[in-house]
Amino acid sequence: MAHERLSISVDPELLEEARQRAGQGSMSKFMNEALKYYLQALHIREVEAELKAKYGPIPDEVKEKVAALEWVG
Repeated sequence: MAHERLSISVDPELLEEARQRAGQGSMSKFMNEALKYYLQALHIREVEAELKAKYGPIPDEVKEKVAALEWVG
């Protein structure tokens, strides 16, 4: 997989926690995974908005079922 170098500014507190969680030498992998999960969340929100527009709000019982699911990553 090809990679591209990037220069970004990050909140120091967020960066410190990311470094602690990423471990020694794996910040690129950590940041790539974080960006992947964030983009997935955005896609889910877009699909949810489309479904709400087409079918109306999500019933509370469905929200409760989804909240009870065990997610794997």
